[in-house]
Amino acid sequence: MALAMMLRSTCRNAAVPSLMLRNAARISSFAVRPALQKSLLVTPVQLLKQTTPALRPIVQNQIIRHSHSHVTLWKVEKLVALAILFGCIPLMTLLPGKAMEAVFAAVAVAHTHWGWESIVCDYVRAVVFGRFIAKAAIIATYMFSAGLLAGLLNFIYNDIGIVATVKKIWAIEGAK
Repeated sequence: MALAMMLRSTCRNAAVPSLMLRNAARISSFAVRPALQKSLLVTPVQLLKQTTPALRPIVQNQIIRHSHSHVTLWKVEKLVALAILFGCIPLMTLLPGKAMEAVFAAVAVAHTHWGWESIVCDYVRAVVFGRFIAKAAIIATYMFSAGLLAGLLNFIYNDIGIVATVKKIWAIEGAK
């Protein structure tokens, strides 16, 4: 119950439960006497001076300045999405070949990588999860992208390829 009170109050920036938790062991070990009750009563001004926040503030200590513009990257991502939809997919069906499929695989993996990387950077922040987990998540994103590209290229050059696979899926007839 004390933990629940502390967690609820830290969301409201109240410091009273942290003071209660500090004194909980002392209070619970013997009966509460009127003199002890008077010593536990503290004015709000004293309480603010004595207590410290239970959680560290979630702010960055330094402003991170990037040398590149995020607007440019966003425009490139949108152009890549349009190139996949209106360029690579129609060309792959009209001009099937391993080279065209490899171009599609590279562009699709780049598009997927940028999406996952932005999700990881936005939601797995070092201030919340710590530097190790944030770096590990970014490394996992790069490993996932490299593995995806390697798997697609292996599928294109050592198997039937993407277009032939999609054609086989379309040729499947349902049970009659």
